[in-house]
Formats: sequence, C-alpha cells, structure tokens
Amino acid sequence: MTQSLPEHRIKIVVIDDSRADIAVFRRYLANDPEHQYDLKSAPKGADGIALLQQERPDCVLLDFRLPDMSGLDVLETIRVKLKLHSVPIVLLTGSEDESLVVRALKRGAQDYLSKATLSPDNLLRAIHNAIEKVHVLRRLEEALLARDEFLSIASHEMKTPLTTLALQMQHGLLLLKRAQGADLPREAIENIFTRADSQLGRLSSLVNDLLDVSRISAGRLEFNGEEVELSEMVGEVLGHLSDNFAAAGCAVFFEAPEKVAGEFDRFRLEQVVVNLVSNAMKYASGKPVHVSVIREGDQAFVRVRDQGPGISGEQQATIFNRFERGMAPKGTTGLGLGLYIAKQIVDLHQGAFSVQSEEGQGATFTVRLPLRGMRGHDRVAR
Repeated sequence: MTQSLPEHRIKIVVIDDSRADIAVFRRYLANDPEHQYDLKSAPKGADGIALLQQERPDCVLLDFRLPDMSGLDVLETIRVKLKLHSVPIVLLTGSEDESLVVRALKRGAQDYLSKATLSPDNLLRAIHNAIEKVHVLRRLEEALLARDEFLSIASHEMKTPLTTLALQMQHGLLLLKRAQGADLPREAIENIFTRADSQLGRLSSLVNDLLDVSRISAGRLEFNGEEVELSEMVGEVLGHLSDNFAAAGCAVFFEAPEKVAGEFDRFRLEQVVVNLVSNAMKYASGKPVHVSVIREGDQAFVRVRDQGPGISGEQQATIFNRFERGMAPKGTTGLGLGLYIAKQIVDLHQGAFSVQSEEGQGATFTVRLPLRGMRGHDRVAR
C-alpha cells in the first residue's frame, strides 16, 4: 500500500442506514493486512453531519440513499457548510448511474463505489486512494502555510535593520550637508558607519539563512568534504569571536586534548560552531561558556555548554524546527532558523545533534560526527 497512509488507526465514519452493509464494511476492513481501523456509523444524513462536527475522520463512506436526505445533499453540507474540504468521501450506491458519479465528483467526492460490485479489494483500494489524494493536498497546504509564515517572518526581521540603516544614512548625509566645507564631525561619522556596518552584517546573516533554507528545501545543500583538523578549526572560530565574548561579558573555556582530523565540510561546520557559540553567549547572561572537542573511536564530539536559563522539555522537542527559538532574552532578533540549519548540516555529515538541559541549569549542545564518511559528491541535504 502507499506510504502516504497515516500510521495511526484510520478513522472511518460510515453514513448508512443498512446495518447489514455496515457489518460487511467492518468485516472487509478487518481483513486489511497493513492497517487497523476505528469505524463509527450514523443511520441518517443529519446524524452523520452531527457526528462529523465532533469527529475528524480519515475517510467517510457515504450511502447515496438515506432515510432523511440524499447522499449528495449530505456531501454538499459537509463541503459547503461544515467546510471539511480535506476529509475524503467515498460515495456508495446500489445503482450504476453515471450521471450520479459526475454529480458526486463535482460536489467533492473523492471516489464512487457500487454496492453491487463491492469487494474487500475495491473498498480498501478506494479508501487508500482517497486518503492518499487528500494527504497530498494537505501537504501542499502545509507547504503554502510554511511559505507564507516564512515570508512574513523574514520580511518583519529584515524591516528593522533596513529602517535603521536608512536612518543612519540620512543622518550621515545631513551631517555632510551641515559641514559645508568645514571639518567633518569625525566621531559622529564613525559612529554612523559602525552602526550601519552592524545592520549590514545582520542583513547579510538573514539573507544567508534564507538562502540556506531554500537550498535545504530544494535538496541542494551539498557536502564539500576536505581534510579538517576539528580542534584547530573550533579554536579559530572562538578566536574570531573573542571580541563578541568580551562585549557579552562571557569567559570562554576551550578544551581540546588532542587533534581530531576527519573529512568534513569546513565552511558548513564553522556555521554550526558559530551558531552554537553565539547562542551560548546570548543565553549565558555573562556567565562562562565551555566548549570542547574530543574523539571517541571513529567519532568526533563537539560540545557547547552554557549556564543560562536552560530549555524546557517541551522546547527541546521543537528547538530544531524552523522558526523556533528557546526562552530568548528580551530584544533577541532573528528568524529562528539557526539550529534548524545547523541540524541539517550535521545530518549532511551523517552525524547527530542532541541537547541536554533543565530549566535554570543551562544547556549542553552536542554534535556527534563520524570522522570518515561517503565522498562529498554523494551527499546532499534533502
């Protein structure tokens, strides 16, 4: 059967006044070798509509002839009034009227079965096909919602540095006009360019995150392997961030007892380390940050530990998702993509990412990396 089917018990609602037919449906469904079903039934159209207002089934089996209304009327009510557009509906009837099939499909039925030719195979096939079609639509809807959320957050985050940058440039132009050949106010101009450079750096980081997410979604985040000494690389990253540590008031302790050489994508792993260390500084509130690189057999481990507020169990379950941030300090900005991108990079290295934390006890992020893996051209993030 298709892999698109849900892994949980499939919920079926049958709207049919024939107890004998419902018993047949139960027997046929019980013989499905791959899936289990929960079946609920309603003998009338109105009862079925009321049941659907309480339940969210994976599929509806709807009889055309009901005591109180036609199946087509029930179908229209489900689609138009209840707005249950993504619930698949299979219409059942005792006739072979082709016009009925056309009307049912136009009103939103996913499939049509004649009771006269009903069998376990065609019933299960109809249910599986109907659910698969709807799951494709649901995945498309989720993708569109994710895209809209992504664009909304990205535009919001970019607006602030762009506005600040524009104001700094306007201020600089005003100072230049006021000088009118006299000595320029050097300190003020330097401050303007310093703040402008900071905002440009922020914009560059945002754009790079957007590009990386786009590459990940398209399966184009490639692994470019080379021989890298991991302890040296992490030490260099910490050296580049020394001014940031000083500004944050954080001491950094680095432990690397031995050289750890392996096949890594240097640029991408630097991204991961910068993200973890920057997060540690952000959440440490001036307390020390501990970084270590160790080797165990054919595996390398990079750990970053802070003494910040910690991460709750609920947050740990979602922290590697897109647009997720932990208990961010006031004024924290960003798209919430850093850990998501970092995890994709670690996956690209065939490694693993984990976090250990308790609220109020800080957090330890651990990256496990195999020292040797497949060649670079065999790996892309998907």
